[in-house]
Amino acid sequence: MNKLVLLLFISFLPFRLAHAGELSTAAEVLFKKYSPAIYQVQSISIQSNKKYSIGSGFQISQKGYIVTNYHVVSDAVMFPNSFHIQTIQSDGKEQSAQIITFDVVHDLAIIKIKAPQAIELPLGSSEISKGKKLYSIGNPEDVGMMIIEGESNGYMDKALYKKVLTSLPLNPGMSGGPTLGEDGKVVGINVMTAGNSLSFLVPVECLKDLWKKSKAGHFKPIGNFADQVQKQLISQEKDYFTKVIKQKWEKQPFGRFVVPSTISNEITCWGEPRDNPEYWIESPYLQCEIKDDLFISSSVRAHTVLFNYSWDKSKSYNPFRFYTLTDEALKKSYRFDLDKIYERDAENFQCRTDIVRIASNPFWVSTCARKLKQLTRLYDINVRMASLGSMNTMLMVELTLGAITKDTSKAFLEKFYKELEWVK
Repeated sequence: MNKLVLLLFISFLPFRLAHAGELSTAAEVLFKKYSPAIYQVQSISIQSNKKYSIGSGFQISQKGYIVTNYHVVSDAVMFPNSFHIQTIQSDGKEQSAQIITFDVVHDLAIIKIKAPQAIELPLGSSEISKGKKLYSIGNPEDVGMMIIEGESNGYMDKALYKKVLTSLPLNPGMSGGPTLGEDGKVVGINVMTAGNSLSFLVPVECLKDLWKKSKAGHFKPIGNFADQVQKQLISQEKDYFTKVIKQKWEKQPFGRFVVPSTISNEITCWGEPRDNPEYWIESPYLQCEIKDDLFISSSVRAHTVLFNYSWDKSKSYNPFRFYTLTDEALKKSYRFDLDKIYERDAENFQCRTDIVRIASNPFWVSTCARKLKQLTRLYDINVRMASLGSMNTMLMVELTLGAITKDTSKAFLEKFYKELEWVK
């Protein structure tokens, strides 16, 4: 996921904000009609009985079924002994909620309360023209319900799954709330924002699919939540990575090599010139990453794909100095952000180091893997590579794969190694 995209948990904007001006009459009508069916959804710490995180939700049935984002209820999904879900409706009434089902890939969940409102929101279509007015309702932080206006900008390009791009200035805490079209029907579910009136919705069609499956299962809760998360992730992994591994990869020259770059439509690459006169090293840098990894919990992401290259070229005649500096650079590699993952989430990394011939060159290769504790078929993988054999140049490569099966990671790495080429 692009690092600029922030989940809606942090701050809020003033009540009744619609762009920079007053709300339109249409927004006021929709707010008055549907605000009783909008809820604040809280993840409650069982230990302290206080809220840990919040989002929004909306009633899809008068039988008490409420839609929200998966990430809003993810703590209770992954750690049911530590968190439970509570809703607060517009009149301040609090109720415990039961998690019925979720779609971790599309960031959706359906929960149920015992005493619902006598109103439900109708579902429409996300197939609306660019420039059409949209109205989003939600309950950011604890400041009360609000509605905001914006426009549709169609579907997002280069996304792992389909999202609606909007100019809605979504506020943190509005995750899981509904966005309505001009006809008053739900077109999407608030999911994330990049700020500056750049926000994204889950298309309502994804909700319709989840709702249909829930009906078919007679709304029976799905049982072992962590097991269901893993099954959904592995199913998505097969769909995405099988396609990526089989297709032709885009490559580009980099130093004395040709390297994989935009290997799929969801991958974005960025280049950066680097020159360090103090150490007599020129080091152009290229990084490629998937824009849409999947949120599993506050400290775990799935289907992370990140790889970067550095072509280090020494301007000094001292090869020992060059190798000392490149060795230091290798030790500062990404290796996931260990400060943001807990002991409850994953085992320690297990690593091995080999000298491998790749692209007609010897490479030092360090391969590290750690197993996720609850998603026991999934692993985080980190590979660091450095070309050997030259006294003044070196290609350094780092590849990170998050929450992926062993078989898929092996197939991906084999493909990646084969795609590296040496330019004589």
